[in-house]
Amino acid sequence: MLMQLGDGGLMSSGSSGFAPDTGVGINLIWTSVGGIQETLSYRPSASLIPITQTSKQTNIKVLADLDSQTYSVLIGGVEMTSRLPFTHPVDFNSVRFLIHGVGQANFDPRCFDILFLGTP
Repeated sequence: MLMQLGDGGLMSSGSSGFAPDTGVGINLIWTSVGGIQETLSYRPSASLIPITQTSKQTNIKVLADLDSQTYSVLIGGVEMTSRLPFTHPVDFNSVRFLIHGVGQANFDPRCFDILFLGTP
């Protein structure tokens, strides 16, 4: 599952199965990395950098600093990364989730209970 934050007017769907980074400021992906299943990672380019493994219901918070063009990721209230650079400097007005090859028996994309984009 891929979560991208960025400028919806610039984002495109792509055709290769993996969404392109055009218009995307933050790329987070939940997949297998280095043989470890259910790893939350960030994707600064074509590579994946692991953040942590998570296999249960949890709270994931992304805090973007628009002035420094960096972001932090908190899992269950614990800061796992800080000051990661944006993939591209873009305006943030959209969040999208792309799901590929995930069976609904194990994951239901309708299970997101709170999705907030804005100033707290």
